[in-house]
Amino acid sequence: MKVMQVIGGGEKGGSRSHIITLGKELRKKGVHVELVCFLDDVVAKSARDENIPVTVFPMQHIFDLRVIKQLHAYIKKKKPHLVHTHGVRANFIGRLAARRADTPVVTTVHSSIYHDYAHLLKKFFYHRIEKLTRPYTSKFIAVAGSLKKELEADGIKSEKIAVVYNGLSPDFPLDTKPAPFLRKELGIAEEIPVLMTIGRMESVKNQAMLLQVFALLKQNGIPFHGVLVGDGPLLSELKEMAASLEIEEEVSFLGFRKDIFPLLSEADLFLLTSKMEGLPVTLLEAMAASTPVVVTGVGGMPEIVQLAQNGYVVPVDDMEQFAARIQALLVQPDLKQKLAENGRQALRKHFTAEQFIKHTLQVYQEVLAEKSKAGKKEAGS
Repeated sequence: MKVMQVIGGGEKGGSRSHIITLGKELRKKGVHVELVCFLDDVVAKSARDENIPVTVFPMQHIFDLRVIKQLHAYIKKKKPHLVHTHGVRANFIGRLAARRADTPVVTTVHSSIYHDYAHLLKKFFYHRIEKLTRPYTSKFIAVAGSLKKELEADGIKSEKIAVVYNGLSPDFPLDTKPAPFLRKELGIAEEIPVLMTIGRMESVKNQAMLLQVFALLKQNGIPFHGVLVGDGPLLSELKEMAASLEIEEEVSFLGFRKDIFPLLSEADLFLLTSKMEGLPVTLLEAMAASTPVVVTGVGGMPEIVQLAQNGYVVPVDDMEQFAARIQALLVQPDLKQKLAENGRQALRKHFTAEQFIKHTLQVYQEVLAEKSKAGKKEAGS
């Protein structure tokens, strides 16, 4: 089977991990995978590092539609059995190019189009082009049940949507215990709980709420040290906010880090205060590190935590309840241990790369079987 993965480029964090894990693991199953990007940066580099073939058709701006013709010609030349698109820009270009080449399309929906764009003009434009070209997709993969419901509400038939949970990369270490280093690095006493979040410093991740939660904990006399891992446009603003809340001594900003498993292994709790998520890979990484979670009830996070029974879900922006859930876990070590073990068991059952690839291949096979069936019917008519 030959599959052409199409993505805009520039994706970070979970989306990039999803694409790279998908490409690597499909290749191990004998699938010929090639990646097409419209920006030659971190996604393309990550793919090359893993020996995944990459072709880049550079887009000068979002209205640079020459790439549709270029990609169409490339599809005709390479003759993939199907095209798999990721992200609104890739969906639009990939669908139109593949349609002209009579190649079926699978689209993975990683997040909600209703929460992805803050800029009103970009939001309107991307919503329009996404919905206009959806009829050219043979099958949708939603990374969470909440995203399937959103597609159904938009008029997509249920049978055209498969829920396939993200899988943790096999490269992520399991059944190991890294040597402790973080408390020494930050000068934190052994008895002080570490409360950690990981993610881009941007408005949708809502780290501002987390800082306010930390301020509440301090007011309540709860010992802790907050650790924020990640970079992004709001980093300086968040540091200033920590100072204004008078919690700069209780909070550390580590910036971008690659040593995620060792960091999570030293965290007492993993926290996500996002305004919107699909299925964050960091949630799976916390399970692997035996770290219980407290998260906001957005996107796929409630269904994942309900399935895994590894923590608590709190309404978005409910700072007092979020702080209360943290306090409850910190004073119940037996419960914290039980939630940690629940998470590891759920990870092995539902969120491995093996499961991820197995269910993705099932979608591919269904799409190709439908195309073959339609071809035979057309030939017999």
